[in-house]
Amino acid sequence: MITLNSLSSRQRLQLGTAVVGILILLYGLDWIYQQRQQLEQSYQQQQRLQQSQLAVANQSDIWQQRLEQADSALTQYRALFWRAESAGIAQATLQSRIQQQLAQLQLQRSQYNSEVSPLQIEGIAGWQVTISLSASLSMAQLIELLYFLEQNRQPLQIKRLDIQGTGSNNRYLQLDIVALVLQAVPDKSSGVNP
Repeated sequence: MITLNSLSSRQRLQLGTAVVGILILLYGLDWIYQQRQQLEQSYQQQQRLQQSQLAVANQSDIWQQRLEQADSALTQYRALFWRAESAGIAQATLQSRIQQQLAQLQLQRSQYNSEVSPLQIEGIAGWQVTISLSASLSMAQLIELLYFLEQNRQPLQIKRLDIQGTGSNNRYLQLDIVALVLQAVPDKSSGVNP
């Protein structure tokens, strides 16, 4: 039998290196085995998750419910918009509403002009009506006008708001109001559906 004392130092070094090499190899193989197991578990877990998601996605009633909810929301949203049969009627309707509000405010000096452009939204027929308003008004009138624009049933967007003379009693206002008007189906009784 061979003992460590009977081996030369070179042979002992080689034997020690071989033992260390075998230990490193065994550790490496164990690490690879553990990594493989983790990857398998991760893969199986992802497969189960994917199958459960596919099972949920294949339930067509969920997608049908979502489609119905989206259609309902779209119908409610479209009901908010102004409607008119033509660009001229759209412009006249918005001008009339603004004139009524200006008359209620009893503004002494006010001017406005309006322009109409077609909507640039695919699949939606209608117009964008812009009214540019210039007026001299008090703080109370300004608040009432802004409240009217904010609380209007159909959405109005304030595109530009410029108030001058904030330190004085009278203020000078320049305001651009934008309304989106959807094209209505022609109705023989009335052309406007505000």
